Amino acid sequence: MVQALFSTGSDGRNGGRGADRVAGPAGARVRGTLGELGEGVLALTLISVVVGLVIALAYHYLSMRSQRWASQKRALMQPAITILGFLVRLAIFVGILLVIGFWSPLNILAVCLSFVVVFTILNGIWLYVLATKRRQVPPPAGTGGAKLGDPDAAG
Repeated sequence: MVQALFSTGSDGRNGGRGADRVAGPAGARVRGTLGELGEGVLALTLISVVVGLVIALAYHYLSMRSQRWASQKRALMQPAITILGFLVRLAIFVGILLVIGFWSPLNILAVCLSFVVVFTILNGIWLYVLATKRRQVPPPAGTGGAKLGDPDAAG
């Protein structure tokens, strides 16, 4: 089988490139193995994407919680608490990626790409919500909330 894959043809070129050129039962075994390998790789890649999605959701949730917690502290401590929260989240994220990269068969590139895409989308949505959120602003002092042209407001 190995000879059939790497044999050269009569013209000196590689005549046995790939499983589709191998004849007989050996070729069928190679094609079957490559098909199973492709399905396994696809399954691991899809699982890796789901893991990246879950990590992005958890990271976004932790980010929002730490920002809310930091905003409740004194104004002088907010920058330090925000930076410390970011560093802690980053350390946890790096630890998770190291565990996935060294001790699991998951595709680390698929995990990272899905994390970046999902986290970017979540942050974009969150920033859009914050930017367009209407806040009730009290009327300026002395106006009493009267509108211009309101006949009840005059006198």
